[in-house]
Amino acid sequence: MNARRGQKTLWRRDLGLIFVLALAPRLLCAVALPVRPTWDGVIYLRAAEQLARGEGYTQRALRADAPARANAYYPVGFPATLAVVRVAGDGARTDLILQSLFGALTACATYLLARRYGARRRARTAALLIAFWPTGILLSATWMSEALFTCALCFALLPLAWAKLRHAALGFAFTCIGLGVCAYVRPIALIIAGTLAVALVARDVRRRWHFALIALVCTAAPLLPWTLRNARVLDAPALVSTNGGTNLLLGTVGDGRFTRIPAAIDCPDGLREVERDRCRSDHALTRIRAKPLAFVARAAMKLGDTFAYESATALELGVSLAPRGAPIPHWALALAALSSIYYILLLAAAVYAAWMSRTTIPASLRVLVLGPVVATAALHAVSLGGDRYHLPLVPLFAAIAVFALRAGRSSSV
Repeated sequence: MNARRGQKTLWRRDLGLIFVLALAPRLLCAVALPVRPTWDGVIYLRAAEQLARGEGYTQRALRADAPARANAYYPVGFPATLAVVRVAGDGARTDLILQSLFGALTACATYLLARRYGARRRARTAALLIAFWPTGILLSATWMSEALFTCALCFALLPLAWAKLRHAALGFAFTCIGLGVCAYVRPIALIIAGTLAVALVARDVRRRWHFALIALVCTAAPLLPWTLRNARVLDAPALVSTNGGTNLLLGTVGDGRFTRIPAAIDCPDGLREVERDRCRSDHALTRIRAKPLAFVARAAMKLGDTFAYESATALELGVSLAPRGAPIPHWALALAALSSIYYILLLAAAVYAAWMSRTTIPASLRVLVLGPVVATAALHAVSLGGDRYHLPLVPLFAAIAVFALRAGRSSSV
């Protein structure tokens, strides 16, 4: 009993220290830098303010002069989270403090994940890698959704990680419920639930076939209110958001990174939201079928843009701090290079550790890491690519990267 109490004390001490170490640099960025919303952050902040005023989630989130017609183009989760701060009467700076808390909690979740599979030293190292992760720190000075989604994803994976073998189905059910909530921020959470289900069922089809049903029911359940709302106020039902067709079509243009859809390949004006989404999906599939080899080559480039470097957050910070219309400052380019170097070294360490320890890495850790990685790669090879989309995977890479420090305990899932 005393040993168990002492173990809990060590855990609390570790988590408290990690939380403070992760929070301090994030709060410094959040409070000290005179940033403004840029890129998608402008839309998220405008949507949050409208939700807080009781105006609902409308097309005015996308454009201030748009009609006040119901909208589901972007997922509602992040603006709704910011709206809670608005209802409390606090301003934009509090949003960034909230972002800082998400980052600090992500470091704690990384500790809990790594601690499940190994000794205290390895868990602390993994958590510290995230506490001082440059991009993770810079996210606290943005109005982008990656900080919230990364935090939510890490915590959603913990029930599956910590489930005993006899409670694997229950642990997976709680993880899928968490992923359903995560889908309010990023719909890719639904694909992650699917890849996890496939991996778990493949290990024992006869005993785990029902995991597929668990994934379907438990991820859909948290989304039911929003789906019903969309069916009521839009021109057709929409599960989470209506920008999938846009992203798919953009993935067939140029190098597959964000740009404006050329008018020559876009859908005609006047379409309602869901109808336009379906139209753009049809246009994208037509373009893919017309030039399949170009699609494959572009998919390879998009995977490179998604996983090979990490610069978007630093560049966004440069845009935010520079005068409007000015070029990205040189210091932001240097910061982007530093962020990329940190990420590349961490990714290389994860690949090296996975290879050197491939026979001793617990099976459930492999599933927890490969499921989200495969889901991310599959989605962004087909749709829009970009390095910001791998950010939620970095804590998982950290848990693998430090695995070589000491062999983890055997998995029970």
